[in-house]
Amino acid sequence: MVHSKPFLALFDSGTSHCFISDSFTALHSIPLNGVVISNRIYTDCTVELCNRKPVVDMLVLDTRGYDVILGMTWLSRYHAVINCRNKSVIFKNPAST
Repeated sequence: MVHSKPFLALFDSGTSHCFISDSFTALHSIPLNGVVISNRIYTDCTVELCNRKPVVDMLVLDTRGYDVILGMTWLSRYHAVINCRNKSVIFKNPAST
């Protein structure tokens, strides 16, 4: 859940930042918190995953197909392990959320 709304996420180990879809923020009237050079940012966003509520700062852009993209910096902060064989994401240290 983002802003109490269900979302479709991509866990992307190839990007360092996190992103949220421009259309998702508009559809759910999510307030944006600032400007990053030529784009917008949603800061201190609570992301509800598996009954945990870690926070994330996300750049707002057209993500084309995903509501949220969670990048390597965020994934490593919450000890996420992407298991490609099982098609799962496991958070190894739930106490850190």
